[in-house]
Amino acid sequence: MKRDMDLVRELLLKIENATDKPSWRALAPQGDETEIQRVIGHIRLLDEAGLIRGVKSIHGGSDIPENIELTWKGHEFLNDVRDLVIWGKTKERAKAIAVSVWVTGSLETPPTSSESGELRTISAH
Repeated sequence: MKRDMDLVRELLLKIENATDKPSWRALAPQGDETEIQRVIGHIRLLDEAGLIRGVKSIHGGSDIPENIELTWKGHEFLNDVRDLVIWGKTKERAKAIAVSVWVTGSLETPPTSSESGELRTISAH
């Protein structure tokens, strides 16, 4: 599954605006099994990232949160991406940036000329 940041934003907004703590069923579209699985996958990603929390239930052989609410980190992330104009500009800039990365196993310090590695260009999506 490819992470879809528009879906992440949409799910966080739905969770924040819900009158009760929603289940994954309330957040997933009805009928289209492929889309349901995509939403479930993203709910799991949000949970793993610490943006949401909920009581775990078993679906499809693995845990998925029910009674979902935003964590402090989820609220902070949502505040950063709430405005649609800013969100659009952020996505445009991210797509336009190409970053040259020297792959050495660590990005903390730049490699020296004696270190072996491979130069790759990675574009942000």
